[in-house]
Amino acid sequence: MVFSSLTFIYLFLPLTGLAVVAVDLIGHAGRRRIRIKNAILLIASLFFYAWGEPVYILLMLLSIVVNYFAGLAIGHFRSHARPGRARAVYIASLVFNLGLLGVFKYAGFFVEQLRRLWPGFWPGFTGVSLPIGISFYTFQILSYIIDLHRGELPVERSLVALGTYIAFFPQLIAGPIVRFTDIMRQLQERDESWRLRATGARRFILGLAKKVLIANRCGAVWASLEQLPPQELPVAAAWLGGLAFGLQIYFDFSGYSDMALGLARLFGFELVENFDHPYIARSVTDFWRRWHLTLSGWFRRYVYLPLGGNRRGLPRQLVNILVVWLLTGFWHGASWNFVVWGLWFALLLIIEKLGLLSLLERLPRPIGHLWTLLAVLLSWMLFAHLDVGTGLAWAGRLFGLGPAAPSPATVRYVNYAWRSAWPLLATAALAATHLPRRLALRLGLAGRPAAMTDLPGEPRRDRRASDGMVPDQTAELPAAPAAAALSLVASLILLLLSTAALVNDAFNPFLYFRF
Repeated sequence: MVFSSLTFIYLFLPLTGLAVVAVDLIGHAGRRRIRIKNAILLIASLFFYAWGEPVYILLMLLSIVVNYFAGLAIGHFRSHARPGRARAVYIASLVFNLGLLGVFKYAGFFVEQLRRLWPGFWPGFTGVSLPIGISFYTFQILSYIIDLHRGELPVERSLVALGTYIAFFPQLIAGPIVRFTDIMRQLQERDESWRLRATGARRFILGLAKKVLIANRCGAVWASLEQLPPQELPVAAAWLGGLAFGLQIYFDFSGYSDMALGLARLFGFELVENFDHPYIARSVTDFWRRWHLTLSGWFRRYVYLPLGGNRRGLPRQLVNILVVWLLTGFWHGASWNFVVWGLWFALLLIIEKLGLLSLLERLPRPIGHLWTLLAVLLSWMLFAHLDVGTGLAWAGRLFGLGPAAPSPATVRYVNYAWRSAWPLLATAALAATHLPRRLALRLGLAGRPAAMTDLPGEPRRDRRASDGMVPDQTAELPAAPAAAALSLVASLILLLLSTAALVNDAFNPFLYFRF
């Protein structure tokens, strides 16, 4: 089950919401009420996961139970001054969690590589099917275990609360990656006002529209071009495909994040932001401060800083960047193209660290934007094609490199595709900036929180949640009744348009099957 499905929107979500609201109507008080709601959300989350992965629900339950008892054991040994035993349990938990991820996500890849050296190795084995979301919930579990071992949080003694954190359906299959420290207090007491729920509904609808009305349509453009072999690829087709895929993956991923944050608010949780207008970045460094913030924060906290960060001199820092981005690329999928994609960003970040970043800060803004967009566009060609050679060839065709002899029919089709797609791409490009946010604030369709800076497109960064992630800055409802009514009408129109698109269009891809 995915968020952008009629089953989820009009069946699963209303039934879950009614079950949670019924607890308030029954009249339970205090933390008992929250505990009952946590249990309902855990059951709903397990059902949500089992809908698409009926077998792997057992793996999910195993992960919850094993890490719950591992946490209890770490806390017990730590409180009884037995650090050696606590560390042994900690290491065993790391091995268990990373082992599961390795077996289900990477076993087939490594066996394939070993066959290149030893052709008869494990004949017939092609890997096991990948449980959806295992990369996301494994990283969440690891953050809990690591923070617990470091003494940065108390042991969670409620199996239901920990299970709700791990399996919480809004962020289960596509993030954001939430640290337990960001949510543990909300598992005990949280704001469940109707105003917060209203902001959550609006955020969910906005994310749904981004996914269904923009991402899916950009994806259809990309799908019509991605099968063209590079030797028949006109330069215009390479640019059209690259732009379409770049916009698809942004609106798809950020749309899912918006839906996740909105759904969480419907149930009283406030999660950290995962995107901050990455396509307005002035450098690759800035881009990764805005794209998939929870993943960047996870690798920063649990890999980059333990390796030494920037505290051991420039050569060691550059090595640390290389290691982090090799792992980041591999996290995205068990294929060489993701490794090359990660190394590409490592190279760009190292170049910026060696002096380009300071130069870009002195140059006019458009130069920085152009550098960043070109670098990212090239990366998407590597990301989109599992075959590294095809990805490199597509990237080369953006600049006319490599031989190509497109047929007249292909040229005619590409010209037609450009004429049909440019209004969509132009609209999507504008929507990827902070202009819609500024317009909503100017028209009074969204309230300006007191914490927001004067520039609507630049949320304040002095409050760092989970290593640089910023709280939601646009969730306030407008104060004026007329503006609130207009905002409600706009949300309903987006919901109706999205529903109509889901009814009439069978093209609704799920991009996160690798995770």
